[in-house]
Amino acid sequence: MHFGWQDLLVTLLVAAAAGYLARRAWSLVSSRRAGGCGSACGGCASKSPESSDIVQIEPPKQAK
Repeated sequence: MHFGWQDLLVTLLVAAAAGYLARRAWSLVSSRRAGGCGSACGGCASKSPESSDIVQIEPPKQAK
């Protein structure tokens, strides 16, 4: 069987994609273990309702 440059390129791309997915899965698992942002503890400032920005859109004011 002939193993050309295209086969090598596809193999490298598949290996890079698998590595990326493995790294993402590991960071997800390790952040849950360490109690990072993946946990729903409510202790982070980003989880509190006070830290969210609420923008209200008002109609433009009329010139007199």
